[in-house]
Amino acid sequence: MQASDDLLNKAAAIRDNASPTSLEQAQASDSLLDNMANGQKQRADLVLDVVTKVNPDKAAKANKLSRQFGLNPQTVQQNQDELERVARIREAQKLMHASPFLARQMTDPAFAAIAQDDLHSLGDFEKVIQVLKNTGSAGFSGLQRASAGVVGAVQAPLELAAPALDPLTGVDKNPLRSAAEGLSGYRKGIEAQAKANMPKAGGNIEAGFYSGIGSLATNLAALPLAFLPGGQAAALTAMTAPVGGGAYGEARDKG
Repeated sequence: MQASDDLLNKAAAIRDNASPTSLEQAQASDSLLDNMANGQKQRADLVLDVVTKVNPDKAAKANKLSRQFGLNPQTVQQNQDELERVARIREAQKLMHASPFLARQMTDPAFAAIAQDDLHSLGDFEKVIQVLKNTGSAGFSGLQRASAGVVGAVQAPLELAAPALDPLTGVDKNPLRSAAEGLSGYRKGIEAQAKANMPKAGGNIEAGFYSGIGSLATNLAALPLAFLPGGQAAALTAMTAPVGGGAYGEARDKG
């Protein structure tokens, strides 16, 4: 009995000195969360009140101008119209630098006033036209290189056979050497024209494209021979002989 009383007294003492109950702790936490939520709502309402007065498109442009000119957003917003005008001028100058035709057209005030918002489209259109033009030039250059290769293929046996005739005619009067020298000069002239007609590429990919067009033009020129009776061998020769002749000529020029 005495032991039970002691346990009850200890329990009462623990109860009297205990910290707030779990219910009280939960109530305090709820109150804190409510205060935080109310504070966030007030701040969100304030932000919405400010930003809904701003045009989203204009704000996006302001951020872009801020990065472009290295200015803080406040300065940009105060001078946004002028900065947009300066940005358009810079972009137009960049496009005109890459497009001589567009640069000439922009000297016309009437054209410039209408086209200023479509300069990118006009520049892209000119690029397409230029690529088509360059493709034609690359094809023509390929045909010229093939012609030079054919001349080189004829030059090669003459030069190889010329030494055998030297003892009979002398080096200076050897007709084979004279013919080979004439063909060599003719071949170099064709190669120079082919090089001049090959478009200047802006990179390795573009250069590879134009080179491929030149090779394709050469093969297409020889292809009709394949449709003649027994013409397959002639077509194959026409496709490969210029390559061998060109390689010989290049090696011969290097000595």
